[in-house]
Amino acid sequence: MASSQKSSGTLSGSPIYGARGFAASHSTTASTAADYVYFSFVTLATLGYGDLVPRTTLGRMLAVTEALVGQLYLVTVVALLVSNYRQSTR
Repeated sequence: MASSQKSSGTLSGSPIYGARGFAASHSTTASTAADYVYFSFVTLATLGYGDLVPRTTLGRMLAVTEALVGQLYLVTVVALLVSNYRQSTR
């Protein structure tokens, strides 16, 4: 397929990002739940592979929010674990 004819494909049907929320560079087929879990994991881990990207402004804002909330959650859990460990060693 010529480069001008390549389609980026869309991931549709996401309950979070809506029918036109993502552009996928790896596939032109409909998305699966695994695609959404993969995107969420990559976002939360702040890896940012770039093979799935939010297409709309709302999707981008939600992805940034998910990344920030995920990092805050991780920091909170680690702080609680350290605090509990310190209390148990006294």
